[in-house]
Amino acid sequence: MPSHGIGRQYLAAFLASLPVLMTGAAYGWTSPTMLIWEEDKNKEFNMSDDQLSWVVSLIEIGNLITPVPCGFLVDVWGRKNMLLFTAPMWFISWLLIIFSKNFIVLCISRIIQGMAVGVVCTVNPPYLGEIAEKEIRGSISTFFQGMLYLGILLQYCIGPYVSYLTLAIFNAVIPILFLVTFIFMPESPYYLMMKDREAQAAKALMWLHKEQTQMNIKDDLKEIKDSVEEDMSQKATWWDLVATPSSRKAFFILQVAATTKFLSGYLGVLSYAQKTFSSTEGSSLKSEHYAILLGLLLFLPMFITAALADRIGRRPLLLTSAIGCAFCEILAGLFYFAQTKIPNELKPYDWIAFVTIASYFVLFSIGLGPLVSTLRAELFPSNTRGIASGVTNITETITCFISLKMYHIVAVNWGYYLDYWIFAVFCIIGAIIIYFTVPETKGKSFAQIQKQFSEVKQKEDDLPLEKLPINKPQIA
Repeated sequence: MPSHGIGRQYLAAFLASLPVLMTGAAYGWTSPTMLIWEEDKNKEFNMSDDQLSWVVSLIEIGNLITPVPCGFLVDVWGRKNMLLFTAPMWFISWLLIIFSKNFIVLCISRIIQGMAVGVVCTVNPPYLGEIAEKEIRGSISTFFQGMLYLGILLQYCIGPYVSYLTLAIFNAVIPILFLVTFIFMPESPYYLMMKDREAQAAKALMWLHKEQTQMNIKDDLKEIKDSVEEDMSQKATWWDLVATPSSRKAFFILQVAATTKFLSGYLGVLSYAQKTFSSTEGSSLKSEHYAILLGLLLFLPMFITAALADRIGRRPLLLTSAIGCAFCEILAGLFYFAQTKIPNELKPYDWIAFVTIASYFVLFSIGLGPLVSTLRAELFPSNTRGIASGVTNITETITCFISLKMYHIVAVNWGYYLDYWIFAVFCIIGAIIIYFTVPETKGKSFAQIQKQFSEVKQKEDDLPLEKLPINKPQIA
């Protein structure tokens, strides 16, 4: 049974995820500003199409810089301090955008934002997983993707109706709000126990569980201590991610899930949303309205996922999401392919493209979107959780950069239909691998999940013993 401190755990998770909202703002900001840049090419901005695509995608270059060092520093400086460190990075990046419209300065600001994204994506999932009780860990872990979508949605809703400067100022206020609120939240009890600060770990746990004395949380504290002591019995290295069959399986699962998530194409579609739907200006809805609807359909299903993740489980939702996304993208590709052949005849049916893409976003939001972050928090022991998160963020960065950079190039040279068919192929491959490899982790403690993975190693160790000529009970 969960404790009486569920509300406090959700509050800490929400405030810890404000940097994730800033990440969503950084990705979503390009959609409403893209049309401003294009309309103003020969005036203040004076950027070519290629330069515009670099401003959009350079965020991923910055995102390559921080994950690896952050994967180690998160176990040195702590989860809370690393998250707080992103506030000045976000603030400085938006100040550069506010005070300059020069292409080089915009590129520098996007690289700084990417560096902040690398820290956020490496640190936030472990923090959320470590402050949550196992009964609600699935729903709390969805804060990562939910706040990311909310950040994108805010840009879609505000961006088209305010000036370029006003939008940048709005985004610069959020890191200040994060800094003055999250500083009062507790550090992860797991991290504090890793540093032999048991009294502080107990204090953090008492606040999160809303318990008045250490005696009331002694069982939870002992479980954390035992888990950390077992995980930290050996110092973490890169090799630990692939040193045993169980660690290799966990690492493989996470890389496949992360690759499937980003090469399903959602960030590419979101970053160019208004441009993608600008061809529908003759319909009753404008491109910015389509973008807002997409943002809503991406964000709202997160509440369903939060409710289902700890009831139905991670595995069924991941499979449903991957297969459903592939189906929707195949249909979207068929429509855009037909549009290249008979554009005039299909003009009254432009809404079909939006419906198929919107359906993709709904299905993405119930599985692939939020639950990859859940796997990042659950599949690894305490001593390698930060390193695994950092390496996975590099995988996500590379695949995201490919998606962002190639989406527009493929669309211009061949057509949107090829974009969506490529995305569908990755969803299908991901669904097959998920079916054969991903275990169910709902309702299990970190120790139970590690025991589940270690069974692979135990079976391999038992195999030679069964061949010895001795009488022993058969192991089921």
